[in-house]
Amino acid sequence: MDQEGPVMRDCRIVLPCAAIFGLLLAACGGGTSASPLGTSVAVAYTDDTTNVTTDLEVTVLGVRQGTVAELVASGLQFDDDEQDLVPFYVDARYTNTGSETVGRGMRVALEDDTDALISPTIVLDFSGGQGGDPEGPCVDVKDGELAPGETLEDCTLFVVDPGTDVATVTFLSRPATGEPTFVDWAVE
Repeated sequence: MDQEGPVMRDCRIVLPCAAIFGLLLAACGGGTSASPLGTSVAVAYTDDTTNVTTDLEVTVLGVRQGTVAELVASGLQFDDDEQDLVPFYVDARYTNTGSETVGRGMRVALEDDTDALISPTIVLDFSGGQGGDPEGPCVDVKDGELAPGETLEDCTLFVVDPGTDVATVTFLSRPATGEPTFVDWAVE
């Protein structure tokens, strides 16, 4: 990919939290047992923006392999040398089981079979808010808040080099006090 990577028009900004992914990168290869996809896991979650902590139930619903053609059809633009890249869509459900409202900024990460972190693809919105509802094979719904009792289903896009074996989806559980822990799901 070129330095800026694929660009999507009329889509919201999807930016990974650098602090979370720095911690994820440092913890790669932690040796924890991975749950099967579809398994719900209770975690503590601290909102990076407000520093509010609540409890979540996180379920990785699936990992789908897509095509560059799908992304082009939804507005992404790829250079000629990027046509062989492989998109993966990670679908997750987040239920706020705690007592505090948090922003919808929670995000999973993806690792390959060597425990190397694969960063989500950054998608920029140049529509000035006039893009309408998000469309495409992987809709990210990070706007707004997640109140106690509410559930959010979301998708995170990863675009990888061909031949990359994706192995694990991971989520950083960050309690208000104590050490963060990593929850993993095995990609089948």
